[in-house]
Amino acid sequence: MRFVLAMAALIVVSVGYGIWPSGQLTWPVNLAVDCLLLFCAACILCKRLHDRGRAGWWTGLILLAWAMVWSGPRNPLTWIYAPVLALAVVDLAMLPGQAAFNRFGLNPALS
Repeated sequence: MRFVLAMAALIVVSVGYGIWPSGQLTWPVNLAVDCLLLFCAACILCKRLHDRGRAGWWTGLILLAWAMVWSGPRNPLTWIYAPVLALAVVDLAMLPGQAAFNRFGLNPALS
């Protein structure tokens, strides 16, 4: 549940920043905000992936799929990234974490 709330908050901030009139901001500020949002998303995804017993490098694939699907269908690869993103949503948002110890440590809900 914490994962879903954290990702929803990030999406709300990202959409809110996207509709902000960015003509008043310089490109270094835009770059800094984008990097900060990307870093936060990567940290949250990596923590959830570890909770599910998966390696954190899968975060890169999930964020790539998000970036490709978010901006709309631009090329045929979008039809490949959309199911990847759907599987990630089902796996990370709907399925529970591992009940016991895994190679990344104890389940945070148990401690």
